[in-house]
Amino acid sequence: MVNTYGTAYFPDKDAGSLEGFIEERTGVDPTAPKPYKDHITLLCGVDLGKRFDRSACSVVEQQYTGGGLGHYYVRSLQRFRLGTSYSSVAKALKNMDTQLRLYAAKQGKTPFITWLIEANGVGEGVIEIIERELPNAQLYKVYVTGGINASVDYNEIKLPKSQMLSRLVALYDAGLIHMSKKSRQINAMIDELRSFNINVSESNGHETYGAKIGKHDDMVISLALACWYGQSQQQYQPRMVW
Repeated sequence: MVNTYGTAYFPDKDAGSLEGFIEERTGVDPTAPKPYKDHITLLCGVDLGKRFDRSACSVVEQQYTGGGLGHYYVRSLQRFRLGTSYSSVAKALKNMDTQLRLYAAKQGKTPFITWLIEANGVGEGVIEIIERELPNAQLYKVYVTGGINASVDYNEIKLPKSQMLSRLVALYDAGLIHMSKKSRQINAMIDELRSFNINVSESNGHETYGAKIGKHDDMVISLALACWYGQSQQQYQPRMVW
């Protein structure tokens, strides 16, 4: 299934999918992820581009092992062309939401879809455009900040960049993020992950994260948003601090 932006959705199980991963390990490792019987958990991270940056969206399907270990299969990676209007991005997200619901329906399962929209620097008007296209969606506005602890106030999340990206790095290093080799954006994502810098301050020991000069991090940010929420959602309560 391919959308108008050329992003391949839901590759077959022999293309490195979570189902293929499960089949390879079934009967070998009792902690291998097992699909939920009645629902599918889909987490959608969106990094909205600014004047010189592209917008990007990552969709991951979350599965847990018997021991509660989360695995994240990247169902879709999408990077929009530079200069794509926010209204066009919003319509593409609406189309993606529809495709995700059809994907779940074909399996006879209920979709649990969560959208996490990085809202720094774009203004409330842009978020409202997306909310109009996704009126019934579970949607959070995420403001990436400094600091240490994340906080949630109903549909708004204030998320330290260091916490968000350190979790992504940990999941990636642990082999808990699975990406299909058939994805058209797989090379771009891997390039972004490899070009990411982690710097430790000599004065206070704090870590900072960012792309190398001349490199982009839009796809990494979108994936990090989705995976961070997946790791944190079991703890979620309004106005909680992680």
